[in-house]
Amino acid sequence: MRCPKCDATEMCFFSYGGVDIDRCPSCDGLWLDKDELDAVLTRELGVQIDLVSFNPTPISPAAGVATCHRCERPMITLRGAADVSFEWCESCEGTFFDKGELSVVQAFRDE
Repeated sequence: MRCPKCDATEMCFFSYGGVDIDRCPSCDGLWLDKDELDAVLTRELGVQIDLVSFNPTPISPAAGVATCHRCERPMITLRGAADVSFEWCESCEGTFFDKGELSVVQAFRDE
């Protein structure tokens, strides 16, 4: 799957705490399929997953509309816990977090 933000970059797959996750090696963004976000937050894995990195010097994602490359549709920007903006696909219900956003959502939920 290609990164919703970097577009041409292929996401790298890894499993952490029993949850399958895709990470962009260019921007360190995270893709979570439907129900994986709940599993990450319930198991309190958000901060750890956000810290796992394939690239020590991430490149900032280009501004613009994120595209779900599972459905080939524009993603919707939502505002969640602690005012974090993230992208969500209305069709497959996948979620994309820029680097650091999942940690903020997890920390807010844990309070």
